[in-house]
Amino acid sequence: MSEAIRKDVKDVIEEIDTAYHEFSNHHNMNADYPDFARMAVGQFRTALRDPSLTREDLEGLLRQGMSKYKSICPDSNYCAIEPSWTNFVASYMAKTANIN
Repeated sequence: MSEAIRKDVKDVIEEIDTAYHEFSNHHNMNADYPDFARMAVGQFRTALRDPSLTREDLEGLLRQGMSKYKSICPDSNYCAIEPSWTNFVASYMAKTANIN
């Protein structure tokens, strides 16, 4: 996995995370983070260097990465192995997207 891809994906995740939380604080949303992030599929295509990435693929990658993180770090306030879920999910997505 390229460190540059992981960093680019992390940057997009952090940007979307900020937008998601800002929007959800002021609006009643009927979407979770992966569903919301589907709107940024173009940014993720660029970050992952995968022009064929679909919105469904993106949502699946995010859900899988977040699920793995939660299984390793069930306490959202503290995780001994990884201080940032964005780092973990970005690494997971970059690895998984490069395998497929």
